[in-house]
Amino acid sequence: MTKIIETSLVNKMMKDKLVRTSITKDSFLYFFHFYYAHYVKYETADFQKEIIHHLEKSATENLYVVAFRGSGKSTMVTTAYPIWAILGKQQKKFCMIFCQTRIQAKQHMMNIKNELE
Repeated sequence: MTKIIETSLVNKMMKDKLVRTSITKDSFLYFFHFYYAHYVKYETADFQKEIIHHLEKSATENLYVVAFRGSGKSTMVTTAYPIWAILGKQQKKFCMIFCQTRIQAKQHMMNIKNELE
């Protein structure tokens, strides 16, 4: 499996808060692979990198992500991204996540809360 973040850089990030915050604040890809590494079971697919790229760089306010079940879209888009969008370089004030049901919305909010805790 190809690592997104080289082991030597991970070690530096673990030891030095300034290195860690400057890298993860600037890059959602690195933020996700550092703080959400426990979710990454397989090599990151090209379409997942494309989703991350669109989240990081898109100038549009709305992004609709459709992918197959189990592809990591909810983890990336509704759990990790809102945290990075607020704390990272985008400095968003609000993130809206639309769900099909109230149960799904509550689950996404619980996932964000759990990650922050």
